[in-house]
Amino acid sequence: MDQPQEVFQKSRQSSILEVKDELSEGEKHLFQVPPRLPRSISPALKYDVQHQATCFFLNLFSYQAKRLYGVPVLDFLPEMLEHSAQNTAIQQASRAVSRMALADRYSGQDVRLQTDNEYMKALQRVSETMTNESEALKDELITAVWLLGLYEAVKSVLSHGRNKNEPQDLDEEWRGHVAHMRGAMRLLKIRGKTQFTNPRSERIFRVFKAAIQMRLFILNSVDSQDFKSLELDLYNDEHEFLPSETAKKASAFFTKTARHLEATKYAMQKYKLQSQSCNLAAELDRLLYEGECLDAAMLRWSKQEPGWDLMPVRGHVQGTIWALYPNQALWYFYSFWVFLYWLRYLIARIKLYETLIETVKVKLVSLNTNGVDPSKSTHLESRIESFTRIIQKTADDLIGLTAYALGDVTSAGYFQSAPSGLNPGGGWHEVNAVAAMQLVIPFKVLLRSPYPLPAQKGAIDLAISHIADGFRRQPVIPEFSR
Repeated sequence: MDQPQEVFQKSRQSSILEVKDELSEGEKHLFQVPPRLPRSISPALKYDVQHQATCFFLNLFSYQAKRLYGVPVLDFLPEMLEHSAQNTAIQQASRAVSRMALADRYSGQDVRLQTDNEYMKALQRVSETMTNESEALKDELITAVWLLGLYEAVKSVLSHGRNKNEPQDLDEEWRGHVAHMRGAMRLLKIRGKTQFTNPRSERIFRVFKAAIQMRLFILNSVDSQDFKSLELDLYNDEHEFLPSETAKKASAFFTKTARHLEATKYAMQKYKLQSQSCNLAAELDRLLYEGECLDAAMLRWSKQEPGWDLMPVRGHVQGTIWALYPNQALWYFYSFWVFLYWLRYLIARIKLYETLIETVKVKLVSLNTNGVDPSKSTHLESRIESFTRIIQKTADDLIGLTAYALGDVTSAGYFQSAPSGLNPGGGWHEVNAVAAMQLVIPFKVLLRSPYPLPAQKGAIDLAISHIADGFRRQPVIPEFSR
């Protein structure tokens, strides 16, 4: 007995034959199948690698960000590239960073081998443009400098765990990135109030300002004096991403922590030289107390307004890839911008307690040297243990943001589809590049910190690898039944 599909095919063929019988001889040629020509394989297909790289990069960092967050992040970049000449600084910087972003995803020639050459061209073109005073004030130049810094960050992520000679020193690994961030900061100063004269320039200021603050603060390469010298207040309330009292409080904590770290740094330097000074010892005690008060003032800071909490993921981790790494899929947020404020808070808290520990250690060395009552040393050692536990707890929260940052947890707290035994037809979503890249430098800093537990460092190492793997994700296109 014929199968239903075969019956359908036969009926379809018979209906076609009936129609052909009714056609004139001149119309029957429409049904004639032309002879199959041999397929030409010479010359071979050629792909414009740079075009692919640029499209891939803009999709991840411009278009995708707008789709995901509903608020523009780098949405001004495509227009800049469209209206700029090929040999300009913005074009050269874009070529370099887009090739680096594509390096591990392109299956043809090794794109990575070409990136250094493009990067050197971009550096040269940016340096030349810097000497032109009128060009130095334009949005295109500061964006080009920013892209060079992004190049260094993406390179660090993609090479994580591959290079046996990877720099052990944080300053060495991020020297290039810090140099570009400082360059962008100087351009913010040069541009001054003129960058508030049009919407695009102001948006660039807001996005880059927050990112520069974060990166240089984490990498210990900036103190408050750098920001004071910008001749414009970088901490104005109207420049917050969210018009919220909670946002202002989180930013104030970040700023006060930066000021406190600077003051503590100078006080410790003086105390090491004059450990017998009672005034300097009292100054360190005051800074210790103020540091703990800073943190205490942030108790329940996210409870004042709805939508600001660090919320536990609602979806079941079973059946997803995150079942293997549940401690990296703990939290989610209603908004990407709330995620950014929480990230600033968590890393500032870690840096604050690292500084408090270093302060206590300086006092402890002085006490042991001067032969003071051992009970005082015991008290200081217990404070170090207490501060270390706070750092470890905060590091747990930071690690738990990984799945959300990658885009595998929705703003409703449920997991996106991922290939698994329970869901074999699912596929990875594209990496949430803008959010995921925010975790890279904090994670790199924690890897080199002496305070996280070994298990936490292992989880951080895996998290960085997950972010790198995100750049290699291939969208899965469902195969339609025929």
